[in-house]
Parts: sequence; C-alpha cells; structure tokens
Amino acid sequence: MRELYFFKRATEFDGDGEELMKAIHRCCEDGTGDFSKIHTSRPSNPIRTDLRFQPLEIDIKNNIKLKDITIPKFIFDTVLILGMNCGPLNKELLTTHFYMYDNCSLLKFILNTDEGTIKLDTILVFTFNSNTRSIEVLSFCCDTKGGGVIFNFLINAVKCGLKMSTPDKYNREIILTALDEAIPFYEKYDLEKDISDKPNQLRRLLTGESVASAETTDTTETRETTETRGRPEEPGLRPTSSELRDRSRSRSREKGKKGGSTRRISKRKNAKKNRKSIRSRYR
Repeated sequence: MRELYFFKRATEFDGDGEELMKAIHRCCEDGTGDFSKIHTSRPSNPIRTDLRFQPLEIDIKNNIKLKDITIPKFIFDTVLILGMNCGPLNKELLTTHFYMYDNCSLLKFILNTDEGTIKLDTILVFTFNSNTRSIEVLSFCCDTKGGGVIFNFLINAVKCGLKMSTPDKYNREIILTALDEAIPFYEKYDLEKDISDKPNQLRRLLTGESVASAETTDTTETRETTETRGRPEEPGLRPTSSELRDRSRSRSREKGKKGGSTRRISKRKNAKKNRKSIRSRYR
C-alpha cells in the first residue's frame, strides 16, 4: 500500500489572485518550509507536516495522469469520486469544482501494488475569492478518518504562500461554507462562524507565525498526542537519578550565592571546624 499525494494547479485566476495561488502551488510542490505546525492539539489520527505534492496532469480528454499511471476521466468521475464516502456532500458539485480552471485541488491516492488497484482517499478543492481577497475551500471529502492531514497542510501552505506574496496584498484568512455535520471538525482547526448572511460560513484568521515561533505549542501538542495513543516514552529522554541530584545541587549552589540557602554553607563550615578539632587532638 502506498500513499500518493498530487495537486492540480489552477490555470486561470480570479481577479488579482494569481500571485497568491502560484505561490501556494510552489509550497505544495516544494514543501511549506518553516510553516509546519500541527493546528489541533489532540488529533484523532497522526498528522504529517512534511508533505510534498506532485503536479497532476490532465490531458485534452480530461484523463488524469499520475506520472506513469493514467486514469480515464470516466473512471475518475464515476468510480473514484462517486465511490468515496462523503456523507451528504454533493459529489457532482465536487467533480465540477475539481475541473474548473481557476481552482486548485489537493488529492491523496492509495495505491495497492499487490492488487493493482488505486483509490481516491481525500480531495480538497480551493480557490482565490476576489470578494474577500482570501483563500476559500470549495469542496472537501475524505473517505477515511485522515482528512486532517490535508486540511492541516492547506493551512500551512496558505501561510507559506502569503509569506511569498506581496505584503498586505491579501487577507490572511481561510473561508468556507461547511455542512452541519462538518462544523465540529473545522472548529478543531479554529475556524469560527463569520458574521454574514450565511449561517454556515466559517473563517480562520491566519497569524504570521512559523514553526519557529510556535515551538512551545507544538511540543505540548506532540506530547499530548503521544500520551493519548499510549505510546511509551523513548529511552534516554528522562533524566537519571544522578542527573537529578546534580541539578538539585547546582540549584542549591545558585541559591547559596544569592543568600537563599545557608544550610549547605553552614554544613561546610561545621565540617571544617570538625577537621581542625580532630587534627588538634592527635598532634
């Protein structure tokens, strides 16, 4: 079983979103660099942040080309997309969004080399919204429970693209209209209801933080996730008893210099007095 990650480029651009969309394309293909944060503290499934997506090609007949694998359009539409478990999501609209020239798509395929089969596991379609001057998610479906991997990557990729674009040219946010059943999922990624006429319109403001400025939260999240899954700690991470004693001694010495602990100093003075008295007895 192999996981294959591909992305379909946007080839037409709404308004002046070309700079941002092309920057996000580069982040999908080359990686998101410093932007590799996990954006939910307790993911139910492991989340990878080191993803890189290969460019997907579509020929003039709309056949899908994954390097040496060609998937006919009829099979892609009727078997791979319609075969996904997307709940109440309109998969015909999802298919329409996928083929539109001004949209970009992130796709995860699972290739079974033993059986010679391939399935579409996750697809996320997004575009540039010229009205809000930000990235909008149009359709998102995951056949399994690992959808957080690609959605988490999208947040990092948009941050990466914003960093590569003209400063303050675009709004630092991601917007989408969610199904009722999907709102709890998006809330885990800090998407909140927008003040608009659409009741299910959600948005997430994107700060300029990179992994360097988010190391403290990332460390906590990784530790909590590991403990939740019940994995044992790796050997060598816990200090030994001697290391703990050395740390305690060094802290005591520092306190002694500041006058915070006199007990250890008085002990040393008493020990010197005792040695002098012993010498005087046996001279």
